[in-house]
Amino acid sequence: MRASLGLSDDLDALVRDLSDSGMAMITKFNLPRGARLRIKFNLINLFLFDQERTRRTEISAEVVSSTDLGKGDYRAGVKFNNSSEEDKIAINNFIKRSKMTGGF
Repeated sequence: MRASLGLSDDLDALVRDLSDSGMAMITKFNLPRGARLRIKFNLINLFLFDQERTRRTEISAEVVSSTDLGKGDYRAGVKFNNSSEEDKIAINNFIKRSKMTGGF
């Protein structure tokens, strides 16, 4: 799963530890604590078909922690702000399905 940060030049990030309240992500950019982000990602449900298979999610968030992993990689802890109930349900369903299939 990849996330795009809502900066003037979007940055790719590898998502880790996703929950309905936030996530950790690995990126090449050192995001400072308190930075406000607009996170965009797609949740894919392999058990559905056509348009229902993918849900595009866009959530405002704030960086709450940042760790230098070395070699130009950083791990940022991100807290979601004001995510909709629909987004929370979609994220929780994605996590449940991923655990069932051994992914994420």
